[in-house]
Amino acid sequence: MSGLRKYFVRHLPEGDPRRAGGQIYQVQVVDQYGQATAFAYLGANDMALDVGGGPIPEAVIKAARDLPAGRGDFVDSEGHILAPKDLLT
Repeated sequence: MSGLRKYFVRHLPEGDPRRAGGQIYQVQVVDQYGQATAFAYLGANDMALDVGGGPIPEAVIKAARDLPAGRGDFVDSEGHILAPKDLLT
């Protein structure tokens, strides 16, 4: 898994002020420490996203959409949930 991009995806909680602008999901490209190196927001009807100089895989966008409001997870490029310790690999 080394060398592959890793992400943090989040479904913004109800009442978050960013939702007023139609932004519902946040996608972060993260480093091996879980720190965001780039991020962007998605609306309900957005189908594609470029962040940090590259496209975000559909599986990552689906992982964000599948989360309940207010929740976030680290995921790999296939949308599989990662434990924070797995970011180092």
